[in-house]
Amino acid sequence: MPASSTDMSRRGSHRYHPYSSIAVPLQRPATDGATPGIDISFQLVVFLLLTHLGVPALRPYTSKFFRLSYCNQSTEKYGIGYDDLYFIAFWIILLTGLRASCMKYILAPLSRRWGVSKAKDATRFAEQGWISLYYSMMWTLGMYLYYKSPYFLNMEELWTEWPQREMDGLVKAYYLGQLSFWIQQVLVINIEDRRKDHWQMLTHHFVTISLMATSYVYHQTKVGHLILVLMDVIDLFLPVSKCLKYLGFTTICDILFGLFIVSWLFARHLLFLITCWSIYTDFPRIGPFPVPENWGYLIEPFYDPAGTVCMNNTIMYSFLSFLLLLQVLMVIWFAIIARIAIRVLEGRRADDPRSDGEQDELVEKEQRNNEAPQGSAKNISGNAVSQDRWQQHTGGRQRRALRQPPGWTQDTLASVVYALLGSITVIAYSFFGRLAVNPARGQGNPIGCMGRQVARPYVFLVLTSSGPG
Repeated sequence: MPASSTDMSRRGSHRYHPYSSIAVPLQRPATDGATPGIDISFQLVVFLLLTHLGVPALRPYTSKFFRLSYCNQSTEKYGIGYDDLYFIAFWIILLTGLRASCMKYILAPLSRRWGVSKAKDATRFAEQGWISLYYSMMWTLGMYLYYKSPYFLNMEELWTEWPQREMDGLVKAYYLGQLSFWIQQVLVINIEDRRKDHWQMLTHHFVTISLMATSYVYHQTKVGHLILVLMDVIDLFLPVSKCLKYLGFTTICDILFGLFIVSWLFARHLLFLITCWSIYTDFPRIGPFPVPENWGYLIEPFYDPAGTVCMNNTIMYSFLSFLLLLQVLMVIWFAIIARIAIRVLEGRRADDPRSDGEQDELVEKEQRNNEAPQGSAKNISGNAVSQDRWQQHTGGRQRRALRQPPGWTQDTLASVVYALLGSITVIAYSFFGRLAVNPARGQGNPIGCMGRQVARPYVFLVLTSSGPG
C-alpha cells in the first residue's frame, strides 16, 4: 500500500522505501551475558534427582551420577573405572547450568548496576566473572590438596610408589571436576561467538582433555595435579583485571595485568618447563612387570583399569609431546601479552585483542557501511559531518556516565591490592624462614640447595603466593 501524505511529510525529503521496516538486523540480540543451556541443564538435573528419589530400582544406576564410584571400604580410598563417566557427565551438565544462570541472573545485572552499558561489554564481564569465581574456588582447593600431599615441595615424590591405583576421595573429585570443566569449555567456545583465537583455544582444550584423561588412567594424577595448580594460578589475575577494565578501573587493571604477566612467565614457562624436565629425568621407566613386546599395553589401561599398567620411553615421550604442544600455544599467547604490555608502558590501555570476535568485526563493518549514506548536516565552517556526529556535537545523543561502585575508587582498590600483596609476602617469608630452620619438610635438604627435591618447588610456591614482591 502506498504511503499516505502524512507519512511522507513526517519523513521529509529523505528517500524512503515502503518495505524497509522488514530489514533483518545482522547483529545478534543481546543475551545479558547468558549462554544457552539453563533450562535444559537444570531440567536434566531435576529429572535425574526425581528418578533417583522416585524409582528405587534405578538407584544403583542413578547414584553413579551423584557420587564417586569404586570406593574401597577398607582403605576409604577410590579406584578408577568406567563408572566415573557418569560423574563426569553430571558435572558437565551442572557446570553448564551454573555458568549460564550465574552469568544471566547475577553477573550481568551486577555489570549494569555498576554502569556497563554496552551489551557486548556486559557479556564479557559476565564471562570473565564466572571464570574468576570458578578458578578462585578450584585453585584454592588444588593448592590445599597440594600442600597436604606427600609431594609438596618434593618433585621426586611425584613418581614414587607408582602405580597408586587408589586415591583420596577429595583428590578424585577435584580431578574429575577439572576434567568435566574442560570438556564443558569445548561446548562453551562453540556456543558463543567465535573469537580471533578460536582454533588455538580449541586445540588447547583438546590437548588438555587428552592429557588429563591419559594421566588419570595411567595413575599419574600427582603430576597432573601439580600442572593444574601451575596453570590455574594465572586465572586468578587475568579475569579480575578484565572485569575491572569493563568497570572503568584502569589503574588497578594495569596493576593486576602486571601481576598476571609475572605469574604467567614464571608459572607457565619456567616452572612448567621444570616439571617437563622432571618428567624426562625422574619418570619411572621400569614398572613391576617387564614391558610386553606388542603394542597392546599402550591402550590396556583404557579398557581394563585393573589390568597391567606399563611405563616406558614411548609413553613418556607421548606425554612430553602434548605438554610441549601446550607450551607452544602458551608462547604464542605470551607474544600477544607482550604487545599489550608494551601498549601499557606507552600509556595506552591494556586491551585484550582476543576479546573481539569474528561476529563483532562483521557487525562493526556493517555498521560503518550503513552509516555512509546517512543524511548529513553542516557545521559552522560549512563542512559536511555525519548525522551521528552532529547529534553528539549538539547534545542530541548523550552517553550515560560510567558509574563506579559506591565507595570504591581506583586509589582505594590499588591500596587494597598493595596491602594484600604485602601481607602475602610477609606470610610467605615467615613460612619459608621456618622451613629453612627446620628442613624436615624438604626431607633434609636446606632451602639454599638447588637440588631437585626442594629448590624448584620452592620457587613455585613463592611466586604463586607473593607475585613479583
